[in-house]
Amino acid sequence: MKNKKILAHTVIVLLLVVPIISISDSTLQLLGTSTNINKPIKKIIDNHYTNLKDSKSYNLKPIDVQLIKSTPKSSITVPETYKVSGTAWSDPPGSWWDTDWEYRVNVTISETAGFDRDDWPVDIFIRFNPPAHKYSIRVVEVTALGFNEIPSQVWNITYFNSTHLSSATVTFLVDILGNTYKRYQIYWSTDTADPPAIVKES
Repeated sequence: MKNKKILAHTVIVLLLVVPIISISDSTLQLLGTSTNINKPIKKIIDNHYTNLKDSKSYNLKPIDVQLIKSTPKSSITVPETYKVSGTAWSDPPGSWWDTDWEYRVNVTISETAGFDRDDWPVDIFIRFNPPAHKYSIRVVEVTALGFNEIPSQVWNITYFNSTHLSSATVTFLVDILGNTYKRYQIYWSTDTADPPAIVKES
């Protein structure tokens, strides 16, 4: 009688263990694996792991410390305005991006380390004189074909009042070849302006 109880307990344990170590064909098909019902789970996992290891290999490029340390240099002019007392032109309108923006600084970005750079962030700190309306700041790339407004971010802000800024850092991305330079202009206005639209790259 005792042996029969032990046998019964063994059968119950086996019934509890077997579902854990076996997977049905339908379940494995959901997992993307075709096998028979009694194939051990460990072997299935081992096969998948082997296939994953053999599928692709990646070689990570080392970080170029010199590239990071030798960032492009920037120079900035004093603020310019296209009108004095609201009437007289100090620059011909044709050389001005948009006459609704009365003030600007000229920025030259120089790459002197010999590296080509794509989408490289440049930070320009500006003290606005006169204060800039908080939504009026625009960055424009100067090209041989004219002006091209580019996306920018304004941060590190000092407020003159609730609507105008005394200073800020303007960050934008540049694409520049090694040992060359590019010209940009940062415009602002004292008048109320709408936030800049999202500039889509062509």
